[in-house]
Amino acid sequence: LRPGETLTITRTGSEYLRQFRSLGFTATFDGATGLDDDGDGVGNGYEINHAMSFLDPGDAGSDNDGNGLTALLEYGFAFDLHGRAALPKLIAVLNPGDGKTYPALEFIRLNEATTHSDFTCDVTTDLQTFFFGAGATTLVRSPDNGDGTTTIVERSNTAFIDAPRQFLNLTISPK
Repeated sequence: LRPGETLTITRTGSEYLRQFRSLGFTATFDGATGLDDDGDGVGNGYEINHAMSFLDPGDAGSDNDGNGLTALLEYGFAFDLHGRAALPKLIAVLNPGDGKTYPALEFIRLNEATTHSDFTCDVTTDLQTFFFGAGATTLVRSPDNGDGTTTIVERSNTAFIDAPRQFLNLTISPK
């Protein structure tokens, strides 16, 4: 290889990546293997490509780029593919069945088959008692974006008219 050319490593090899990068090569890890050796919810490929250790479960909470988001959040929301546009948005969803409007979260995540993280949406009206699961929220839609990600819309089961002050919380945790 010559400087400026790209090498893709398809096996675990963070040391190889560091050496190639230090010589001026562009080297990336093909994360399609679906491994998460340290069980922190961040795939090995992402960790290697972002100068993290796939053997250190503590680095999922790191913020190597200083943008205020942990590595687990950036990985879970597919920042490599979507940048800041992938941050969750609070939206209102009209339910045609009852004509009521519900608060909902819309976010982009890695497809279920490739992610090592669980996403849980919960609801509260007082920021003290949180409700989650089938009784609290409903998955409205989850279309495949065709790039390894899915756009999720999950709404509260309580309409604004019945509880105008609601907070939705999205938690990402290792599987």
